[in-house]
Amino acid sequence: MRSGRARSGWVSAGRTRRLPNEGKKLSAQDVWEFTGGTVAQRRRFRQIMTLLFANGFATVDELVTTLGVSRMTVHRDLDELHARGALTKVRGGATVARTENFESSWQYRHGLCLDLKRAISLAALDLVEPGDSIMIDPSTTGYVFSQLLRRKAPLTVVTPSLPVIAELAGGEGIDLYAIGGSFHPHFNCFMGDNANQMAARFRVDKFFMSTAAVFGRAICHSKANAIALDRALFKAAREHVLLVDSSKLGHAALHVFGDASEWDVLITDSGASSEAVEELRQYIPRVLVAEVPEADAA
Repeated sequence: MRSGRARSGWVSAGRTRRLPNEGKKLSAQDVWEFTGGTVAQRRRFRQIMTLLFANGFATVDELVTTLGVSRMTVHRDLDELHARGALTKVRGGATVARTENFESSWQYRHGLCLDLKRAISLAALDLVEPGDSIMIDPSTTGYVFSQLLRRKAPLTVVTPSLPVIAELAGGEGIDLYAIGGSFHPHFNCFMGDNANQMAARFRVDKFFMSTAAVFGRAICHSKANAIALDRALFKAAREHVLLVDSSKLGHAALHVFGDASEWDVLITDSGASSEAVEELRQYIPRVLVAEVPEADAA
């Protein structure tokens, strides 16, 4: 699927309320803004929900490793989150309740840390020049970034992301190429062998990607089937830009996409610790820190 001309070679150019089972959709804000308890407990709650919405299920053992706490603490946290209606505790772990009470995983992830994504996207926009050809991955950060791109038209944009396609389709000065394949609702994009092969036929100036976590020099994804597609997109570009908000730094996800040294630029936000930023600068030539406006950061 595409719009525009076919090309070959390098393309130029205070209290958490109970969640009643009333058939009402919950926003990301409802689930994410845990209050009460200790700071450490609220942090664990957010980590648990992030893992669940990325993978759909998490075992107790996995949570013990991820959170660095005892099994008893994990069970207490799961009991509390189950009571609040944020997850369903099952034998050996927990799952997100796939009912009409919950928005889709993509919608939920899009609403998380939205202020940070906007700040990072604005910084990424400074790396785009009119006439560039760019690829955008199916991440929710990539979608936020795409909403700004008309400011830099004319541009050529290649993406497998359905929200990005919908955002840019018909946009003046945007030459849009849609990578097709098998639609994957979790990522709201087209994936699979057909998508990978189609991505390999492009050559673009810049690739913008986000990821689930960055741990040391390891760039991590939460799902293995996302790696093949993002790898194909990565190989099609001359310059590679990683968009990672501060909530993802210092955490690991299940699958390693690659090494930090493969990237030309990493953009994070001012919530990142100076230690984390300095560590990243050991591996990546350019690490940019986007300032989050105080009104958003509050």
